[in-house]
Amino acid sequence: MTTIYDPADGRYLDEADVRAELTRAFDLCSGCRRCTDRCGAFPTLFDLLDVRAGAGDLTPAEQDAVVGECFGCKLCVTSCPYHAGGQQPDDVDDLDVPRLMQRATAMTAASRGGHHRWAGATLGPLGSLGPMARAAPSLVNPLVTSAPGSLARTLLRTVTGTSSQRVLAPVATSRFSTWFRARAPVRLSAPRRRASVLASCDIEYHAPEIGRDLVTVYERNGIECSLSESGCCGAHLLDRGDLRRFRATAAANVTALAAEVRAGRDIVVSQPTCAYVVQHDYPVHAPSPEAVLVAEHTSDACDYLMALHTSVDARLDTDFRGDVPDQVVVHRPCHARIDSPATSARDLVRLTGARVTTVAVCSGMGAGWGARTGNERPSLRQADRLAAALPRDSGSGDECCVVVSSCHAAAGVIAERSGGEALHPLQVIAAAYRRRP
Repeated sequence: MTTIYDPADGRYLDEADVRAELTRAFDLCSGCRRCTDRCGAFPTLFDLLDVRAGAGDLTPAEQDAVVGECFGCKLCVTSCPYHAGGQQPDDVDDLDVPRLMQRATAMTAASRGGHHRWAGATLGPLGSLGPMARAAPSLVNPLVTSAPGSLARTLLRTVTGTSSQRVLAPVATSRFSTWFRARAPVRLSAPRRRASVLASCDIEYHAPEIGRDLVTVYERNGIECSLSESGCCGAHLLDRGDLRRFRATAAANVTALAAEVRAGRDIVVSQPTCAYVVQHDYPVHAPSPEAVLVAEHTSDACDYLMALHTSVDARLDTDFRGDVPDQVVVHRPCHARIDSPATSARDLVRLTGARVTTVAVCSGMGAGWGARTGNERPSLRQADRLAAALPRDSGSGDECCVVVSSCHAAAGVIAERSGGEALHPLQVIAAAYRRRP
């Protein structure tokens, strides 16, 4: 059979074809078993296969149970011997487990007729409350910030499908874009680079302070910033298999972003998941020369700075006279580790003189997957794995040791499970630039 990962292929959503490919993939995974330390999909699969003759004996419900445990970290491709670019045998078709899981999720969503597509609005986990949250955060925040398991959270779960057991991020009272448009225009006399800031929903609605610090750090280093006219990247739509709406979102964003690239600006994204979607998923789901152009000019915000620092014609300003922590624990997000070692955040923080250690455990949130009702057990298990990997005193408020992650979802999980705060790497750099009073 021919492996199908192209969503434009007429067989992409065909259930018989999808289940046959799941059987082939699961048989290959069963004979390999390198991914036992990834998400819960692999242990679940191997437990099922250990009492069966082969993957062909799995029922559709059992296949769906395996797919349902995948939270989309995509790290399994980095060690898969059957993935394109690996050392797969000539007689074995390419295996891309993350894209197969996306395909299976889309097939299931299509067969349900969209019954479970509650997460259509931006603001991911808030789902159908998203528009109200954007317009009147003071009305929604009492629900969002209520204690897990409370009556208010039970109501929120009923309306949106959001887990009543997970800690959710409140909605900021002022958006990042509001701040950016209200400030006095900044025009650098001789900018080194020009960047269009794709804020992401996390920064726009939940943590605008990260966006403000990004702009501060960039302008300090001669990078002229503008605000991207693109909207939500649509990662939550893809995660839930809503291909039609994801294609529409991708196409609209590609149009806006391509115009910004042609105007001489690079696209910088503060969140690794959003950067990955623009770089890798837009060209697949909304294929066009413009999508390729946008992907080629899109960078993670930390990657962009370190590329500038290591270039032959520019270096970052390392005159750090503000607050520099003695020790920093840098969390390496999974979506930043797929194509590279994801060392930019670590190397950036090291410029301050802080002693840096790294932790590379996925948070298990996956574009809101971890906050969805029904995913509590596997998502909390993964959250506890991340918390256990952190040094015991990290995130405790001790000024000598701070935790950073460029993934805002991971930062939320770290706060939830450790009781401390996790910053974005650019917040550490911005604080180091500020002169002490």
